[in-house]
This record gives sequence, C-alpha cells and structure tokens, in this order.
Amino acid sequence: MRALILVNPAATGMRRLRRGDLINLLSTVAAIEVAETSRPGHAVELAAKAVVEDYDLVITIGGDGTANETVHGLLGTPPSAAEAATWSPPERTPALAILPAGNANVFARALGLPNQPRRAARMLRQWLAAGHRRRISLGVLHVTDPASSARWFTFSAGFGLDADVVRRIAQLRAAGRRADSAQYVAQTIAALGPRHPGGRFLVYTRAAPDARVAGASATPGGATHPEPAIAHQLLVITNTTPWTYLGPIPLAPTPDASFDTGLDVFGLRTPRIVPTITTALRLLTGRRLNPARTWRAHDLDLVSVAAEPAAPAHADGEYLGVVRSAELIAVPSALSVIAAPR
Repeated sequence: MRALILVNPAATGMRRLRRGDLINLLSTVAAIEVAETSRPGHAVELAAKAVVEDYDLVITIGGDGTANETVHGLLGTPPSAAEAATWSPPERTPALAILPAGNANVFARALGLPNQPRRAARMLRQWLAAGHRRRISLGVLHVTDPASSARWFTFSAGFGLDADVVRRIAQLRAAGRRADSAQYVAQTIAALGPRHPGGRFLVYTRAAPDARVAGASATPGGATHPEPAIAHQLLVITNTTPWTYLGPIPLAPTPDASFDTGLDVFGLRTPRIVPTITTALRLLTGRRLNPARTWRAHDLDLVSVAAEPAAPAHADGEYLGVVRSAELIAVPSALSVIAAPR
C-alpha cells in the first residue's frame, strides 16, 4: 500500500509532537512518503496530486482545516443539489486517514480516534492492518448570495454566533496567538456581548426518503414545505455528532447525526442572549434542551438558509464571510476513510 502523509507544521498540536515516531509506526503497514504543507490551500494541491499519482491512501497530520483541504483535493468540485444523489468520487480516489494534531480534531474523533496523536497512530496502524475502512457521507455548502464556490464539509457548517466565534478565532491565529478551548469560551462570551447584532434565519428543509423530521418545516419523501422554520442567533448543520468539543467535553446539539445518513440541523428559536447562554450550558452538561427555544431536524438531503440580515458563515471551522443565502446538501458515500469498525 502506497501512502502519502500530509503534515501541517503550523497545526496547533505540532509543537509538542514527535512526528517521526508517528511516521515510523505507520511505515510498518504502508510504504510511506511525506509532504509538508507550507501555505493555506497547499493540502488541496498535494491531495489532488496523490489522486493523479495513484496513491492508495492519504494520511493527514494536522487539524480539521488540514483534513478539509485534503478532502477538497481528493474529491474535487462538489456536486450540485441535482447531482448529489448520483454523484461518485473520481476513479481510484485514495482513502483518507486522519492523525489529530489540531485543537478540537472533531473529524478525527468522529471517526473513532482518540485525541492523543500517539494513541491514534497505534490505533490507525491496527485498523490499516485489519482493513477497516468505510464510506461516509459528507456535506456541501453552496453560498448563493453572494455567489461563491461550493465547499465540502466533513462534520459541520454554521451560521450566526457559531461562525462569528470562528471569525474571531481566525483573527487571533492571524495575530500569532494560540487558539485553545479557553479562547473559544472567551470569544463566545465576547460575541454575545452588547454589540452582538443578533440575526434571523429562515430555514427550508427537504427530507430524505423515510427520514424522521422533528420540529422543522419538512415532510418525508423529498417535498419542501412552503413555511420555513425560524432560528435566531445560531444555526448548525452537521453530518456527524458531536458538533464540536470543549476540551474533552463533547457538544452534541444533533445527537442523531451520522455519517450514514443525511444532514441534521439545530437552531435556536430565541433571539435573547440569556436563553442562548442557558441552552449552551445545557449542551455542556448533557441536559435536555428546552423545545420552546430550540428545534432540530434529522436526515435531510437539502437545507436552504436565508439570513436576515446577512450573517457570518463557516464550514468545518473555516470562516467564509457574511452571507445572505445558502444551500447545504448531503452527498451519500462520498469518501472512503480509515475508521473504527462498526
């Protein structure tokens, strides 16, 4: 098996990581070559080259951003909503494996890996030796106003408060500051401050066949309901669970989300700050959410969002700017990954 390891030397966890040990572990189950990323977007180029050069496997050592770029390189241009159900990846696309070296490492942990790189490398070696791989669904975000290129996401996209925190964290990183869990908490509190502009999202959803939809404006069988659901402050779209982590604590507003189904949606009904904070605390402690303040939808193949006013957006923790409207689609069996046996 030929494997290309893509290393992001700027990832949060790389400073305390002896990557040579990880590479040596994996070299017992694959013929390893190593490439370093040197700039944003470089992993896209390197992964696309791995497809052309007929590698069997691409392994990333980095965070969620490195994994997302690699997916774009492996799969190329995402499909439209009309193409999603019949879309297939490029022929002989390498499988993807992740070694977590970022901050939250949501995608790696969703695949069943621990958040410790050395433990993850040992586990990954076992899975590779045993042939544990599976195909997973991914999401695609099409920003329609202002129009921009479609983007894959591996675990979540978000609008409003969630994306505003991502924007603030990106600014900190650009200034050379470290973005850890404490900073995420601090920036969330800052985003909820007196200058927080609020927001309102009209959400039209289309259910996949036989989907179970609760609290959103959708009907099973592919029909779109004419009346949208309404969310304030925050809108999260996921294709796995949890949505993110605060240190070791998983936050799971869409607990039924899965790589084997369509998209799940979580929205806040309330525009007020205090109930928003209360909901966040309930998520942290695993307590039941107040259905009067939140709504969820499960296993959707299409989610259309209109923001009033325009709102910040992100995909897999990468800030995408302010948008007025977007479509998010589920793409089944999009990517082959090395993952925990089911």
